[in-house]
Amino acid sequence: MDRHCRTQTTLRLWDLYPYRTDGLCRCGCGRPLTGRRTVWASDECQNSAVRRYRIIKGDMQEIRRALQERDQGVCQSCGARNCAWEAHHRVPVSKGGGACDLDNLVTLCLQCHRRAHGSDGRPALPTVRRASLFPAKEDA
Repeated sequence: MDRHCRTQTTLRLWDLYPYRTDGLCRCGCGRPLTGRRTVWASDECQNSAVRRYRIIKGDMQEIRRALQERDQGVCQSCGARNCAWEAHHRVPVSKGGGACDLDNLVTLCLQCHRRAHGSDGRPALPTVRRASLFPAKEDA
């Protein structure tokens, strides 16, 4: 995995959950494989492993869904509720915070996210400006 990259294009599920020869579930829950199961001890184990894999791989839909579920749309800096928010890396991707699980991600409102980017040594994120419907005429 490249921790300095936001998305992991070459990461495979088996890279996170390698083959085991001890008869236990690959997710790490410690439960034995029973019956016809050869990889996951239950559907729950499989679903949580696939979800974690998609988050670490950088699937923004899955990341946003998981953060919404965990933080309920509340800014973790100022406490604003039901506002537009963005996923923020606590450890910046440029400093090795990529390929991360939810423990390195936090929900921030747009204002707090811009402020946070001004404090980590990188330039603050630009303010989003909408293009005018009537562009200014150039003086001749």
